[in-house]
Amino acid sequence: MWLTVLIQILPSLISLSERLLGPKTGEAKKDLVMSAVEIAMTAVGGLSTGGQAQTWDKLRPLVSQVVDAIVAMAFPKQPAGTAFGG
Repeated sequence: MWLTVLIQILPSLISLSERLLGPKTGEAKKDLVMSAVEIAMTAVGGLSTGGQAQTWDKLRPLVSQVVDAIVAMAFPKQPAGTAFGG
């Protein structure tokens, strides 16, 4: 269930990073999004029975790809693999 919520909030996190970091590089913006997701995973870990660190380690590459895909749709003129146009 939390994965569904995560996927739903990623576009908002991406938009927020664009507004907060403006002209900074795409890498900085993606780092902000990934950090926010990791913090959320840590918070979930504090409420559950554990294992979130291992789960996040497994999900990090997938979440990174999802972020890149969302950015590619939001900014279609950017070359693939250059999240946030950076």
